[in-house]
Amino acid sequence: MGEVKMKHHRQPQGKIKTCTVMVKNGKYCASLSCEVELNSLPESNATVGIDLGVKHLAITSDEDFYEQPKFLRESERTLHRKQRSVSRKKKGSIRRRKAVRELARLHEHIANQSRDYAHKVSKKLVRGYGLIAFEHLNVQGMVKNHHFAKSIVDASWHQLVQYTT
Repeated sequence: MGEVKMKHHRQPQGKIKTCTVMVKNGKYCASLSCEVELNSLPESNATVGIDLGVKHLAITSDEDFYEQPKFLRESERTLHRKQRSVSRKKKGSIRRRKAVRELARLHEHIANQSRDYAHKVSKKLVRGYGLIAFEHLNVQGMVKNHHFAKSIVDASWHQLVQYTT
């Protein structure tokens, strides 16, 4: 492959096991998996139940509120503009390819924002509580309600539950 420029975020610790190279929107990303000894989390006997919602992302039984930032709703206008731009371009043209790339970059940006917020909330929950119980929801059935579908998808409940577990 030869020499490749890279942005070095942090020094790998432990023994490097795998290297995964991904291409996303024309950007290459290499992910290294290392074998390290885990530092155990501080023991906590606190238990909490979490109610997931549209107005607030999560409400704990201790009455802590985690706001839902609504990244998709805030970027809707820009998304519509870029999607309209793509649809106006002639299929197969270079300008259409460029517009599609811009649209994909915006979708990736929104997904990254949502993922980052879910990681922050889940980390805060895991560090604070020993036992965490989430409300069991039928999200697929709830998304069929067209009045709340976009808000439910924007809340990304599944992502929060997955990261916390």
